Amino acid sequence: MNGLPRAALPPGFSFNYLTIHLLGGFYGYQFLQLFYHAVGFSGMLLLLRKHFSTSSNDFINWFVAFCFGMIQVFPVFGLAVQGIPILLFAFSNIYIRRERWYDYLIILLFPFFTSFVWGFTTISISILAFISFEAIRKNVIPARFILTFLGQAMIFIMVNLPLIFLYFLTFGFRAHRKEYQPDDSLDFFTSLADSAFTLFMSHYHIAYFTPIPIISLVAISALYPGSFRTIRKLFLIATGIAFFYGFYDILARYVHDFLPFILSLRAHRFITLLPFIWFLILALALHQIFKFHSSRKAATLISLCF
Repeated sequence: MNGLPRAALPPGFSFNYLTIHLLGGFYGYQFLQLFYHAVGFSGMLLLLRKHFSTSSNDFINWFVAFCFGMIQVFPVFGLAVQGIPILLFAFSNIYIRRERWYDYLIILLFPFFTSFVWGFTTISISILAFISFEAIRKNVIPARFILTFLGQAMIFIMVNLPLIFLYFLTFGFRAHRKEYQPDDSLDFFTSLADSAFTLFMSHYHIAYFTPIPIISLVAISALYPGSFRTIRKLFLIATGIAFFYGFYDILARYVHDFLPFILSLRAHRFITLLPFIWFLILALALHQIFKFHSSRKAATLISLCF
């Protein structure tokens, strides 16, 4: 088969590639693990402190950030999972017009640390959906926000330009993704089970953790008075993502004839957002519990659930 073209492998500007090239396979992999866990912890802590804290109890922010930073992910995907909080932190600062220079730096450097396949599609569609929603709801188009997003998209494309040329413009090369065929064996109940497993057990390509302890704390927080609307919205988003993933192949089966790229695109990779959404739900639930309990009692509840 004469091997794969160089462009089919990670790009030379990728942080993963440079790390493995400089440190070797074993030490490079260990360094990437530590680095991405540190980014996940730092990003979640910054995001919770500035945009989601509902009480003065900073212990919750540290606890949730530590838990999120410790989940096991695949370093080969870069910051596709662990980088979501710090990216949202930077975009949120720009959206509310309280940005600093480092917010733009985070956004523009993000493509060098993230898988194009697992990061670009999810981030782009999510941000475009948010921009459309805000434009309809407030009748305002956040120009600075859009320009920053377009700048990041251009850098994503430039970093991965060899892969894009190889996939779309090189004759004689046929990627494995073009060989995907609709799975006729899938039925409603199989897809339903796959959706439930993805929602409650996570996907092995994304992270190794289960949100069941988080759900138990959410159930406890629901017993106390207060706004439960944000948690409910986040849970509905997580459920929608899981069901879209589970039923994606059935959808592709019916639209494949006039949208043949839908199988190779695999646009159901929004599951990279699920760990972040679950830990954001955890933070909101804990803030609700700590409002009505002392720190010792609340800590006991946390230990019982985890």
